[in-house]
Amino acid sequence: MRYIISLAVPLYFLPLMFSFGEVQNTLEKTEVLIAESKFYEAMMALEPLLMTDQKSKDQEEALWHANMLCEELVTTLTTDYHKTRNNIPSDSGPMKREKVEYLNRLGAGIYYDEGELCSDSYLYDYDFLKRFIENYPNSPRIPIAEYYLMRSKYFRWGGDTLTENEDEALKALHAYVKKYAKNGLAEVYRAYLDIAHINHGLWALLTYPEEFFGPMDGLPSGEGLTRAEIYKAKALKYYAKFIANKYYPDLKKSAREHYTDLIQNKKSGLFFIFVGC
Repeated sequence: MRYIISLAVPLYFLPLMFSFGEVQNTLEKTEVLIAESKFYEAMMALEPLLMTDQKSKDQEEALWHANMLCEELVTTLTTDYHKTRNNIPSDSGPMKREKVEYLNRLGAGIYYDEGELCSDSYLYDYDFLKRFIENYPNSPRIPIAEYYLMRSKYFRWGGDTLTENEDEALKALHAYVKKYAKNGLAEVYRAYLDIAHINHGLWALLTYPEEFFGPMDGLPSGEGLTRAEIYKAKALKYYAKFIANKYYPDLKKSAREHYTDLIQNKKSGLFFIFVGC
């Protein structure tokens, strides 16, 4: 009898133990693969957590990882695409379509941009981040997620170039700053830098229009120059706010350079606003 009982207890708990071990292994394996820069394989490891509707701390972590991984993967997919187009050998190029289809089955929202904004690249629609915000509204990461989702709407190519309406972008950024300014978040300071870049770009647009639109008749004057000075003052204000923070040492270095260039009215800020190919 003692033998039967000893078997019955482990068998009763076996499914639960297997499930827990499987989840733990999934997240640990993903982290190892990320450390090794095996981003596609890391997404494959997350599949069990991404394909279930059951909410959990582990799924919350999986969605966070998946969002970061997709940001990396669209860069890799784009690089592979250009290599293939230029007849440069690429290990993953031939599997490009299959990889995108697989990632989208997981819920990524990756698509190829056929000339939109002249990017000629793969883009990520941040579907994992949207799902994260919807499923885990009380997560302490929500302010961070909101910033990057907002930024993905107005800035493309993973850089500092504004590709959507500047008034809407500035309104959204100011609202974000107002909402979270007292939290001391690093992302608030990133928002300050975004505001500085947009205003710097608007100053450049008015001060050096020939750089955007080709040869011009005459020089900017009157209302245009007045508006340019307003944009300049705002850009300097928000550069100073950003530079005063304790985060982003690399970005602070470039922000100081942009700040100095703007004070000296150097031709700068030309790439902060997209105006066409």
